[in-house]
Amino acid sequence: MRIEKVTRSIKSADQEVANEKEIIVGQALTIGGVEKSIVGQGQGLDHVTAAPEKSIRDVIAPENRTNLMRVAEPRSRRGFPHGEAVPLHTGAADLCLFAKSVECPSLESNMADFNTISANAGSRSAAIDAGLRAHMNKVYGTMSIGMVITAVAAWAIAGLATTTDANMAAAQLPNGKLLTSFGLVIYTTWLKYVIMLAPLAVLFLGMGTVMRRASAAGAQLFFFIFATLIGLSLSSIFIRYTGHSITQTFLVTAIAFAGLSLYGYTTKKDISGWGSFLIMGVIGLVVAMIVNIFLQSPALLFAISAIGVLVFAGLTAYDTQNIKNEYLAHAHHGDQEWLAKSAIFGALNLYLDFLNMFQFLLMFMGNNE
Repeated sequence: MRIEKVTRSIKSADQEVANEKEIIVGQALTIGGVEKSIVGQGQGLDHVTAAPEKSIRDVIAPENRTNLMRVAEPRSRRGFPHGEAVPLHTGAADLCLFAKSVECPSLESNMADFNTISANAGSRSAAIDAGLRAHMNKVYGTMSIGMVITAVAAWAIAGLATTTDANMAAAQLPNGKLLTSFGLVIYTTWLKYVIMLAPLAVLFLGMGTVMRRASAAGAQLFFFIFATLIGLSLSSIFIRYTGHSITQTFLVTAIAFAGLSLYGYTTKKDISGWGSFLIMGVIGLVVAMIVNIFLQSPALLFAISAIGVLVFAGLTAYDTQNIKNEYLAHAHHGDQEWLAKSAIFGALNLYLDFLNMFQFLLMFMGNNE
């Protein structure tokens, strides 16, 4: 059993006594020139003191530093054999430090305080859990709206760019798709590169800075504009792949995304270490895709697709856990503007994860027109 050593600095009328002793039930101590007995079995518990790893001088007012006695309470009421060491704890229910005229709190009052503290802690925990659920719902809701905007924009642009009426067609693609004049401009001229690279330019050349400086409403609007640009650049998939394969791939991506995001939210494992490796994977993918523009290698394209699915699957779980941890770290500040913008940034990250995983899966599952 651990025996606590404590330093007593007791000031009497004519002297100062400093003793370092072990607290033993039944041991006699000299305090202020008077022999006192630290008793067991519930005897003599009218004045009690306790200050583990602190001196009595540290916690008692100067006018009350005389005639103090140190005993165990309420542990001694439960009974300690004569000569057994009394374990000291910081809990007020075990040992108390009081002046002569102050009574030690009862076990019942301390338990009442403990229950009150536990109830308050439980209330705070429940409030944080409810806030986290609301925050994640906002993240997923904003992301879903962005995905709908992208899908509608892509479908609308593809509808304007193609036609089934040969009389209205301005050109015909090798796969038999008929293009309108609008489609001819955006898919066969230099504008197709502008449309393809515009979202990347917005993303890498200042989107984050603009969203941080803007209000929560402004950041959300900017995110929806970005989702529209993505839809414009993705409209070509309706020309290249069949509608059935696009729908099928979207459903597979949605199921995989839901499972991966749920894992990132519920896992107790810290996966923050994945971040650096996944970002390196994204950089490698970008470099490989640029290289393959010139090589046109089917084998390299297959490798890019497989690695791309794995990288963005990992990023889905990683980003979800990061969103959760950021909320838990900052929720107590109560900054609603920050929390609102944090939800938009989280939605943007998950939106990009979903979108890229969808595109890489489409390379596997998509059937060409």
